[in-house]
Amino acid sequence: MSELLGALMGQLTQQNAVSAIGKQVGANDQTTTKALQYAIPVLLGALANNTSNNSGAAALDNALTKDHDGSILNDIVGAVAGGSNSGLGAGILKHVLGGQRNQVQQQLSAQTGLSSDGMGQVLEIAAPILMGMLGKQKRENNLGASALASMLGGAKQEAADAPFGPSMDMLGALLGGGSSRKSGLMGAGMSILKGFLKK
Repeated sequence: MSELLGALMGQLTQQNAVSAIGKQVGANDQTTTKALQYAIPVLLGALANNTSNNSGAAALDNALTKDHDGSILNDIVGAVAGGSNSGLGAGILKHVLGGQRNQVQQQLSAQTGLSSDGMGQVLEIAAPILMGMLGKQKRENNLGASALASMLGGAKQEAADAPFGPSMDMLGALLGGGSSRKSGLMGAGMSILKGFLKK
């Protein structure tokens, strides 16, 4: 498990957020945990591939500075229960997954046993929490654009090598990048983070 993924899952566990998320999506803790273990690496992989160039890395750096300072991690349960988290997440997913969202949801649903709609809710909830974790890492470690890109690249590979969640081959199949570790998950030229700066 990557350090980033481990830290995020640790935050969710410590705050009993898995149960709160499960209540929102109508699933037990075991199914919700599995859904998160698949959803977060998919989001990590998409972010990593879109920060592999200078403009994408700079866009993420600016987005984290502007909109994601990590404060969401102070009360994840409150953010989940309040519903604002999923609204923000839907906007993030629009940039991250685009027209592939339904396909990704369906395939993750088949892997986790959660309904496609429930998987979509998990992705919406997880996306702002992940961005918050990245914002916290940036602030606490004084990370710039290139350091963020490097961290995400390592986290994607380590998450794909974990004994649970999607493999690198599955990540490629889910997001259209093939099985190559160097291929872009979202396809060449798609800059998912530019939209964050326009909010």
